[in-house]
Amino acid sequence: MILLRSLCEIRIDPQKSGPPRLQPCGPWPVQLRYQTGLTSDEYVSREAWREATLERCPLHPRGGCGLARHGTYERKHPPGAHVARWRCPEGHCTFSLLPDCLAARLPGALVELEAVIAVAEQATSVEAAANAVRTDDIGLVGAIRWVLRRRNAVHANLLVLKGPDAINAYAKGLKDLG
Repeated sequence: MILLRSLCEIRIDPQKSGPPRLQPCGPWPVQLRYQTGLTSDEYVSREAWREATLERCPLHPRGGCGLARHGTYERKHPPGAHVARWRCPEGHCTFSLLPDCLAARLPGALVELEAVIAVAEQATSVEAAANAVRTDDIGLVGAIRWVLRRRNAVHANLLVLKGPDAINAYAKGLKDLG
């Protein structure tokens, strides 16, 4: 038996005891791109999150759901950066407008992520890339994990956006993606 609750499926299995389990919600975007054309420093200095607007609810494009601004959340990097949020009370979901200068699911600016990936592409090994980009007191093992998290995130996004051929192009230095 399947029930719908706020666009999420609740599967009820009469053979199992305990509360019904929620299946993953989605696939709808909860983090939306906010096209600013600004660098991360400009975004922070202009407090551009105050100007962000969400025209319509992604769940209810015709309106009527009561979509309202839901404040902001602060990013640790870059310092002072906030991300605007909206809430759909009918869909029991919040949406954030992530500016195009900030990296999704990773701290920092997109430019910083791109710089790490550029070094990792040119390096002879992950260890060499980690030594080149992390000169602080993190240690080699932590620096390798840090680089791999970023590389794997880029791989995953390329796979979603461009398909399996993107990984081969990535291995050749992102030259074929245009």
